[in-house]
Amino acid sequence: MEFITQHILVKTNPNTKPIKFDDIIGLEEAKQILKEVITLPLEFPQLFDNQEEHPLISTWRGILLFGPSGTGKTLLAKAICNEMKQHITFFNVTASSIISKWRGDSEKLIRILFEMANCYAPSILFFDEVDSVASKRNQLEHEASRRLKTELLVQLDGLIQYGQVFVIACSNTPWDLDMALLRRLEKRIFVDLPTQEHRRMLLHRLLHQYGGERLHYEQLAQNTQGYSSADLVLLCRECVMMQVRNKNLPICIEMQHVQQAIEMIKPSNSSHWHENYVQFAKQFGSSVVL
Repeated sequence: MEFITQHILVKTNPNTKPIKFDDIIGLEEAKQILKEVITLPLEFPQLFDNQEEHPLISTWRGILLFGPSGTGKTLLAKAICNEMKQHITFFNVTASSIISKWRGDSEKLIRILFEMANCYAPSILFFDEVDSVASKRNQLEHEASRRLKTELLVQLDGLIQYGQVFVIACSNTPWDLDMALLRRLEKRIFVDLPTQEHRRMLLHRLLHQYGGERLHYEQLAQNTQGYSSADLVLLCRECVMMQVRNKNLPICIEMQHVQQAIEMIKPSNSSHWHENYVQFAKQFGSSVVL
């Protein structure tokens, strides 16, 4: 329990600027579902706590955020943590924090983790890169790995008994996840690459301080097709660092500087992989009416 408190229970760092939903450009569907999961049970406890009278009114216990790397999945989790920090306890779970070399310890950590989340309820268990601990089971995997997955699935299946305990999981390779886990993660949200309009808005936010209205943001958005949000941040950072390297101070970004950076910084996601995400979203994804 002390290990979980030190390494998994998230404590607010006063020295860092908290991320809010309004700071994230786009991803409106994912934001809507996350807000629905957390805020509605707190606003209307008389509906969500009365299962005998309202058996169909229940929140989504498990959410899977999947999509290409760098699109903002972890950022969404940070945002919900900061937005609801006065009401929600946040547990950040990674593979290193629940895997032990001692026989039986990993399963015990999983069970204690869910019990602690229940004690701190309402709470969120956030599993980043969940595919590292819950990939598809097969005959060749080690017994310890199979026991860990089984315990995780058992605890997820029993979420209803824990009250207001929610699970948010992220994955860059959702097709590698165990099918039993997909069933327990009721809402599966595709966090896609930014659209052209969202790329324009992000580039404007990042470069306006240095380029003002001299930059043609619409054209830059067209030239960065296939870039993730993280790729765009790297692109803008390269633009600024080019000026610093050349000692061009104060920093003034022109169109040619951005074009040079585009030649240097390429998208980190291939079109082939993106098609795999689209197909997975069509087969297993969820949506919400905004």
